[in-house]
Amino acid sequence: RKLERVNGISVPPTQIACGPGGVGVIAATMATLVEPGDEVLTPDPGWPNTSIMVAWAHGREVRYACPPELEFQPDLDALERLVTPRTKVLLVNSPSNPTGCVFTRKAMQALVEFAQRHDLYLIGDEVYEEIIFEGEHVSPYTLTDDPRVISVFSFSKTYAMTGWRLGYLVASEEIVANCNKVQEGYVACASAISQKAAEAALTGPQTCVADMRAAYQ
Repeated sequence: RKLERVNGISVPPTQIACGPGGVGVIAATMATLVEPGDEVLTPDPGWPNTSIMVAWAHGREVRYACPPELEFQPDLDALERLVTPRTKVLLVNSPSNPTGCVFTRKAMQALVEFAQRHDLYLIGDEVYEEIIFEGEHVSPYTLTDDPRVISVFSFSKTYAMTGWRLGYLVASEEIVANCNKVQEGYVACASAISQKAAEAALTGPQTCVADMRAAYQ
């Protein structure tokens, strides 16, 4: 219900996987998709934990520029030049950590088309979806029906539940099933207590979200 209300995404539970924070489900996705030597395109500036996840999956990180002269939007021309036969995954982080940049709808559509053109998986790291001061957040999942697109969300930022460690992803049934298999080996499952707390956060009053966003601004 939250995905439909906030993101415009309508999927059954079999297309949703929970994990220990956004980092947990992104890491599970990397482990699911990346074979040794595969290349993962990640934004620069970017979140340092992404580098750890790619290395953990025995992949190779290739960073694509989101330069200040473009207001931290992705440099699409430079991105094209980074693709090789080993490129497997494109990671998109909007709203961005650390820049705060929100990719425009045009840029997000271009990234989705880029991933399709080069036969790549696209992981959308969208954990800051509700902390936006300018522009709009567009989930890549809403721009295509390509089963290689994955969107990742979290309770940590929207509801200030960082220590509760709960995130979730939306993907094809096949990717979700494999992410759950990967997680079984290193976390078993997300905390049941955290899941009940998150349920209360989603179904309770939402005024706290706007209040915190105003305080941050």
